[in-house]
Amino acid sequence: MHRARLRAGERCLILGAGPIGLVTLLWARFAGASTIVVSEMAEGRRAKALEMGADAAVHPQLRNPAAAMQELAGAPPDVVFECIGSQGTLLEAVNYARSGGRVVVLGARMQDDVFRPMDALNRELDIRFSLGLEPDEIETAIAMLAAGRVSTAPMITHTVALEQLPGAFAALSRPSNQTKVIVEF
Repeated sequence: MHRARLRAGERCLILGAGPIGLVTLLWARFAGASTIVVSEMAEGRRAKALEMGADAAVHPQLRNPAAAMQELAGAPPDVVFECIGSQGTLLEAVNYARSGGRVVVLGARMQDDVFRPMDALNRELDIRFSLGLEPDEIETAIAMLAAGRVSTAPMITHTVALEQLPGAFAALSRPSNQTKVIVEF
């Protein structure tokens, strides 16, 4: 949220409902986002996003997420959070953002990707990249969790023993309802 400069009442589109996208959803709701739409292909993760406070969760191949935002809020998203890191999702984020809007890239992509800078330039988008939390943000997150003001408990979908860990990682390679897996020692 710090990198997005999110203000209360703004509209957010979150691409991806994995752990990064769902934590982004929690903090956007806490920061006062008026409307939050999540774009996610996995049905179980869309359901989890709705459970955790999204106003809508759409399959991007079946429904344009920006159109869903327009229908719900009467305007395009102010901020688009790219939380996937797959080829083409940065371009999608740029295309979904409103003129003068912001795109925050949280999804890690290790390979080259392509987007047309003119798409962002013509609409005067602010594109920011975020690698992780700064020390004061970590302290804030811990304090908020400890006080019960935000809860990540709904994200925990599975608990596995240490010897089950290889299978749990293998399961993450295909769409499922897994979100956050806890390893029990």
